[in-house]
Amino acid sequence: GAVTSNPAGIVCGIDCSQAFTSGTTVTLTATTGGNSVFTGWSGACTGIGVCTVVITSNNTLTAMFEQTAASTTGGTISTTTWRRTDSPILITSNTLVPADVTLTIEPGVEVRFSSNTLLQINGKLIARGTATDPILLTSAQIPRAAGQWGYVLFTDTSVDATYDTNGNYVSGSILEYVTIEYAGGDIAGSNYAVRLADAAPLINRTTVRNNRGTGISILLNEFRRSFPRITNSEITGNGAGVDARFPSDTAQSVRSTVVMDSNTISNNTGIGVSLSSYPGGVATMTGNVIANNGGDGLSGSLSYGTLTVTRNTVRGNRTGISINEGDLTITENLIQNNLVGGGMRLTGGYATFRVTRNLVVGNTKTSAVDNGQGAGLYISNGGPNTVTNNHVSSNTAATAAGGIYLNLYNYSGSLTHTLTNNLISGNVAPKYSGMDASLTSYTPYGTNTYNIVSNAVTQNRSTTNAAAMRILLSSSNYTFNQNNLFNNDAPYVLEYANANTSPALSAGNNWWGTTTDSAIQALIYDFSDDGSRGVVTYATALTGAVLAAPISPPAGLQVTAGTNSLTLNWTANPESDRAGYKVHYGTTASHPYTGTGAAQGASPIDVGNVTTYTLTGLTPGTYYVTVTAYDSGRDGTNDQTDGNESWYAIQESAIAGGGDGIDWSKGSSCGSGRTAGRGAIADGYGTAPGQLGSM
Repeated sequence: GAVTSNPAGIVCGIDCSQAFTSGTTVTLTATTGGNSVFTGWSGACTGIGVCTVVITSNNTLTAMFEQTAASTTGGTISTTTWRRTDSPILITSNTLVPADVTLTIEPGVEVRFSSNTLLQINGKLIARGTATDPILLTSAQIPRAAGQWGYVLFTDTSVDATYDTNGNYVSGSILEYVTIEYAGGDIAGSNYAVRLADAAPLINRTTVRNNRGTGISILLNEFRRSFPRITNSEITGNGAGVDARFPSDTAQSVRSTVVMDSNTISNNTGIGVSLSSYPGGVATMTGNVIANNGGDGLSGSLSYGTLTVTRNTVRGNRTGISINEGDLTITENLIQNNLVGGGMRLTGGYATFRVTRNLVVGNTKTSAVDNGQGAGLYISNGGPNTVTNNHVSSNTAATAAGGIYLNLYNYSGSLTHTLTNNLISGNVAPKYSGMDASLTSYTPYGTNTYNIVSNAVTQNRSTTNAAAMRILLSSSNYTFNQNNLFNNDAPYVLEYANANTSPALSAGNNWWGTTTDSAIQALIYDFSDDGSRGVVTYATALTGAVLAAPISPPAGLQVTAGTNSLTLNWTANPESDRAGYKVHYGTTASHPYTGTGAAQGASPIDVGNVTTYTLTGLTPGTYYVTVTAYDSGRDGTNDQTDGNESWYAIQESAIAGGGDGIDWSKGSSCGSGRTAGRGAIADGYGTAPGQLGSM
């Protein structure tokens, strides 16, 4: 193609630049060649029409052309290969690959689909591009937009992928290094780009983007075992990411299984991943990034189904993980900065939840979901449940339970619910900022056992005259001891919600941050404060912090700015096995802190067992700093979820100036990515304007 101008001067591609007098109106016209089509402008103009620019400064524009189709196809095809020499290939009608037929698409091929056409695979599809020569399935229309063509459909007669004993692809249908875009046209009420209908191709290193409706739809039959895999792929900018419905006959020894591994599912308008299994299907999700979707990150209903969620990052969605029913194992995930429904929301009368070794941080629960309760972790179910070795920190709830909300009961016998070795810190809510727990037993079904042991509940902030945690208990089988309950910003640490006719709550063998009886009683809201409440007993209160509980974040962080420097001071941790601290710094108020430039090295810096430290050699600017503590059990592997390294100090620094020595001791929630400390300005000349930096 070519571009010409009026006034004359540009004839591109011979002369692609020209000087015009300021104020001149220049009209640019794109003209196609015999084998090309104009696809639009970028830069100072957009669209596909004539470009008009008034010259007031230098302007850069790009005219985009692409080759017209070199070949066409459609209808029912026989075994064939779509070759690069035939590309671009125009699909003029619905295209069917029958059973016993193989369609192979070579690397670098571009396939353009006419309006509302589709590709249906009843046989085998081998579409294997490369990293440098991917295959493109796109719209034939200009300009391109979501929903202009149909979809790629794998049916139940298509040839499933097979694998060797190490899980490596051997044969069968595969999409690899393929980009699928602008699909999802409404054909018979179906809106998706790829559908697996009782089919199990391998989808690997494939990009599914900018499609109307769902990017990938999986619909399996209850009585046909299928094992679809989606790996190393990017599903982005669609109406929704992945919708998987995978029932499986529970009588089968091997049930249908959906595997999603190392994918990025982001910036979809709706839900990132939606799962539905009734009855009995299995899904595993490992190492995925599910981020910035308009709906929930991972959502589903899994009656009699099994889901394992391991080492995923789920951030910036409406809710992080929201699952009803099922047998769930959720472990070693980062659940961060989800915006409306909190970090995890797990419900179901007959569900089993194992929530272990997760970082659930910086999430928000608004009143739009669950009346604003349970910003970090919300569990309402019959159990049994195991919640262990999690960091639930820096979450904010609109109403109650910034950290953890528990509504536990039983519909099927006497069950055991365990809450152990969790760090619940730095959460904010009007009331019960750390935890609100309703622990009941329906006696016709048996008596539940509740174990709340070796947790650290610290530095949570209740913004009204309410306790940091509340317990309502209707079971005689419980253990509530060996917890560290101290240093919360609330008038009380514990509120006992039972009526005065209830048995006393035995809260002995916990550490309250003090050994004075009157001081401990002042931290408890019970019968002595309200005659309608039950009594809390604590006669065997511990005299020091429980070392089996996770180490707590350092408190009392203060920062003073100097010439190209920041000096940090904090209060020594109460745990007797503390071994040292790490200083974290950076120019953004968010976990992880990845600052560089200090003479002492990049963040984080292991400063040893001290409570003051100075960073020097900093470039002038705003810095956010925090501190973590670690104990003698640290080994460099999973130290935070092992309980051997704390979450970040709740308080970020806030400094007005560089070398003026102004010291600010009040910051805000650390590491949440939502709120920032006011920052620290290190000035190269030792002075700075007297105003606060902000995020």
